[in-house]
Amino acid sequence: MSVNAPARHTPRAKLSRRWLRGLLFLQLITGFVLVIKWMNPSACETRELLGFLAAISILPPPFFLWFLARESSTLYAFAWVVVIRVLGLLFCLAQTFLISGILYAVLLVGAEIHDADVLLITTILLTILSLCTFFSLIAVCLCNPWGRSETNPCPARDPSAKTHFLSARGWIGLLLALAIGGGAACWLYAIKTKPALAPTTLPAGAAEAVKRQEETAKALGVSKELVLDLGNKVTMKLVLIPAGKFMMGSPETEKGRESNEGPQHEVTISKPFFLGVYEVTQEQYEQIIGKNPSILKGAKNPVECVSWNAAVEFCKKLSQKTGRTASLPTEAQWEYACRAGSKTRFSFGDKDEDLHKYGNYCDKSNTDGFPWQDEDHNDGFDKTAPVGSLKANAWGLYDVHGNVWEWCGDWYDSYANAKNQDPMGPDSGSDHVLRGGGWHLNHQGCTSATRSRYPPDGGSDLVGFRVAVDSK
Repeated sequence: MSVNAPARHTPRAKLSRRWLRGLLFLQLITGFVLVIKWMNPSACETRELLGFLAAISILPPPFFLWFLARESSTLYAFAWVVVIRVLGLLFCLAQTFLISGILYAVLLVGAEIHDADVLLITTILLTILSLCTFFSLIAVCLCNPWGRSETNPCPARDPSAKTHFLSARGWIGLLLALAIGGGAACWLYAIKTKPALAPTTLPAGAAEAVKRQEETAKALGVSKELVLDLGNKVTMKLVLIPAGKFMMGSPETEKGRESNEGPQHEVTISKPFFLGVYEVTQEQYEQIIGKNPSILKGAKNPVECVSWNAAVEFCKKLSQKTGRTASLPTEAQWEYACRAGSKTRFSFGDKDEDLHKYGNYCDKSNTDGFPWQDEDHNDGFDKTAPVGSLKANAWGLYDVHGNVWEWCGDWYDSYANAKNQDPMGPDSGSDHVLRGGGWHLNHQGCTSATRSRYPPDGGSDLVGFRVAVDSK
């Protein structure tokens, strides 16, 4: 073979080029998967992050596929070498950011989503993209297109040859260092910040509520999050709810309003308290009580088929184990925490079409064939969903709309005789209050003001609860 032969006639160069093309096509396909994910997001709803990853996955490969297809000798001119060096560096930096972004996405999802399938898919994506990036860089360096010449089409294969920029080993070392450093930086940042999937736009009043939450935590000298150790590496996370006033119930003009949601009246919550970030899970319940009564099994799913009496017993044993006074929230505490400063139908606004982002209700994913099923949206869960699978309200509470009904401490009664400060309901009755709606209901059954009732010894796969703890 002539030393002046074009690079395309060098067997190793041809092999490297084919290998790189295949890897870039793989990255391109993975990028399109991310685009599809961005267009039709699932529970994690990280549209901005997915869009960024999709962009840097798709944009570099087409250019480099075009470049590798060019065999003109003009590519070896000095100007082209400079351009190729710069673009090659940008390409490799994009690959580095891709790895870092995926690492960040894994932590983001892993920190707030208790869904093994989501974590598995994300990890597979990470593995594919990391391998693609690593071997792409090796393939590029084996052929070293930005440092080759007509007399030496593949200098990376010639130890005596010197390039005008970096050797193949230098490129591999530099890029691996950038990838590891960038990934480690994002990893540490994600661990430190522990980002939550919170609403991007808060309804009127919610921003002020978030500010009061932070000010209350500072005034009390406590963190706004409380974590209780239940043993065997099982924990329960609660969030601080500040004291304040709100309008309980719904106005007569509210869409789909039920008569038991009124009369709307002002209520004062005079003391801050902690409330469970999530509904009590099956693993938490089993850790305290020793058994799991749920029909819809799943360690991270909300416990159901729990009577009011059983929920109260759980709170008593939790108090004994942790030394903190735990109880069911009052109905007023529950709605106040659910609204988180909002005055709208839902904690996130008034639109039915946004509910699938925040609440697990009867949408297209449900297989029971209810006539009120929402056929336009799909939250991905047939019945109960793992707690925290969807977005939180402004105070960081998940699943306040749908998933399972939640027991409150009050006996059920009309609001006509309700007190205006720290109401606890009547002294006696036949049924206890349920709030929040469930996986079997439509939009209207999951509003902030929706309320229902059930006997204290009854339970079903529609009913669960969350725990309140005193702030002291």
